[in-house]
Amino acid sequence: QWYLNDALVASATDDSLDATLPGQYTLVTTDDNTGCTATTEPVTVAVETIATLVIDATDGTTACTGSTVTLSIASQANTVQWYRDDVPLAITTETLVVDQSGVYTVRAFSELGCASDMSAAVEVTIVDPPAIPEVIITEPTSFCTGGGVTFIADAGPDVAYQWTNNGDAIDGATESQYTALTSGAYAVTVSNTGCSVSTTSVDVVVFPLPDVPTISTDGSELTASGTGTYQWFLDDVLIDGAVNASYIPEQNGSYTV
Repeated sequence: QWYLNDALVASATDDSLDATLPGQYTLVTTDDNTGCTATTEPVTVAVETIATLVIDATDGTTACTGSTVTLSIASQANTVQWYRDDVPLAITTETLVVDQSGVYTVRAFSELGCASDMSAAVEVTIVDPPAIPEVIITEPTSFCTGGGVTFIADAGPDVAYQWTNNGDAIDGATESQYTALTSGAYAVTVSNTGCSVSTTSVDVVVFPLPDVPTISTDGSELTASGTGTYQWFLDDVLIDGAVNASYIPEQNGSYTV
């Protein structure tokens, strides 16, 4: 009859016992003829328990192709074994640098060969970045105030757009095209799940409009204020060759410049 910590072990009447609990085991044997008994010296059994490891993926589990995800566990006195999709990896350190998609787990092994339960799984996704789109420019990139230039980028389906000016995101500019009305260096960033790429910037220059000229008279001569090039009109019709600041009318009518 087997005993554990002096308590009878139920149905344990064979000459061997598979011990599954920690404690002191003894065996009492009885002579069937005389009824005499003998008790063995106690044998102490220690059952080793190894805690299940917890994977830390603080920096996230998604990365772009060419980048990595770092998985780690708390410092261990035991040997560790990492797995990807249930296949053992040749990695036994407490930190695993991942550059392939898959489901990752880890378990610990003691010097006695005891193993912990498998950790909870962490799924890592390595994503190909979208292609850098070609930007179509519909108008000249230099124009006067009041004009504009439209940029069109087509990076395909399932991507997000963010247009920028001088490196700063433009509020609400999240479609595949954008019309620039002010000066700056324009580019677009295209993103999918976890990855983004940006186009080379395009410089836009917006010229200010000249002041609206005023017309003064000196006898029969009309003179416009301001500097630059001029064009006179008679009754809203262009006067050929009238391109100076002053003009002497030859007909009655309404003159503008």
